Amino acid sequence: RGLYLSPINPATQFQYKYDVPRLGHGAFRAPNRAFGAVLTYFLSEASEGGVEVCVADAVGATVRTFRGPGLRGFNRVAWDLRMQPLPMDTSVYEPPSLDVGPRGPFVLPGRYEVTVQAASASQSEWVDVRPDPLLDLSAEEQRRRYDFTLALYELQRREYEIGRAHV
Repeated sequence: RGLYLSPINPATQFQYKYDVPRLGHGAFRAPNRAFGAVLTYFLSEASEGGVEVCVADAVGATVRTFRGPGLRGFNRVAWDLRMQPLPMDTSVYEPPSLDVGPRGPFVLPGRYEVTVQAASASQSEWVDVRPDPLLDLSAEEQRRRYDFTLALYELQRREYEIGRAHV
C-alpha cells in the first residue's frame, strides 16, 4: 500500500491576543511547534506535486483542502484548524505589511475527518478539535460567534468577487 497516515492527536484552538509579531526581550528565539492538527504520513514512493489533504466535518462537508509534501518516506504537515482561506488579489489590494497571509475562520470544535490523497492511494483518520480553554464561552455563545464569523467570511468572499468583476 503506498500511503500510511498515522493517527492524529487532538488539537486545541487558541486565539491570539495580538496578531502582530513581537520579538519579546530578544534573549531567545526558536521556532514554535506547528499550530493545529499535525499530520504525519509515510509514502513508499515520492508523489509528484505532493499530496492533497482534505478536511471534512462530521457530516462530510469539506471545510479545507491544501497540499502537503510528497517525499518518499515520512512527511509532516499541519492543518491550522481553519476553513479554506479566501483568495487574496494583491493586484487590487496591497496586503498589510504585518499580515500573516490569507486565513479562513476557525472551525467549530468537534470531530473532523482528514483524508490524505497521494496518486492513487488514499487514507483517512479522525481528529478532535478542542475549544480554546481560555475563551470562556458556552457552546451556544461559540455557535453564535462562529455564525457571525461565517457571515463576515461570506461578505468578504462576495466583496472579492465584485472587486474581480471590476478589474
